[in-house]
Amino acid sequence: MGLSPDRFIHLGAGRYLAEHIPHAKLVVLPGDDHLFFVGDTDALVDEIEEFLTGSRSGAEASVFNTTVLFTDIAGSTEQEARLGPREWSRLTDAHEAMVHDAVARHRGREIRTTGDGVLATFDANGRALRCAIEMVARAKSMGLDLRAGLHTGDVELRGHDIGGLQVNIARQVCDLTAPGEVWASETVKSATTGAGFGFKEQGQYELKGVPGSWRIYRVLA
Repeated sequence: MGLSPDRFIHLGAGRYLAEHIPHAKLVVLPGDDHLFFVGDTDALVDEIEEFLTGSRSGAEASVFNTTVLFTDIAGSTEQEARLGPREWSRLTDAHEAMVHDAVARHRGREIRTTGDGVLATFDANGRALRCAIEMVARAKSMGLDLRAGLHTGDVELRGHDIGGLQVNIARQVCDLTAPGEVWASETVKSATTGAGFGFKEQGQYELKGVPGSWRIYRVLA
């Protein structure tokens, strides 16, 4: 196999070998790493499997670009202890109904509830931001401090659920968010430039398991 532009072996050398080895097949993959265990290793393994067996057994994951919204009720344990289980159950039922309504009205897709919050996706940043702002405001009128975090990126569809690094980033943005506020990653801010939303930088954060540092912004209602 040849890799282009390979930093160790010239592509011409790979072509020469393929031409002089009986039944050899040259496949040029994107990237500049010669080591087989870095970069897009799935693509390399797929090519090897097809060459040896004539087919590929691994199915391509369904990946799509979306805006991911996580919400969470801040201080839920303390509030439940203060209100008592019956009143807390009534309040959380009302909160859940409000969340269902808001996501549906802004044409989002509710993926699952997360105990005291929700995971939802939107095909437009503006709708996701408006939904998050509305939910935080409506929760406030119910006596709840909701926090909402958003991030935009490619996610993997896993049955009725979603996964991948971008979902993890959205979850961590929500965890950083102050009670009663909406925070978003820089990808959300960049994608909504000129759409009329205000943003205030909250600083740069190291996210667990995510390379580099990330600028996070408060969304101004």
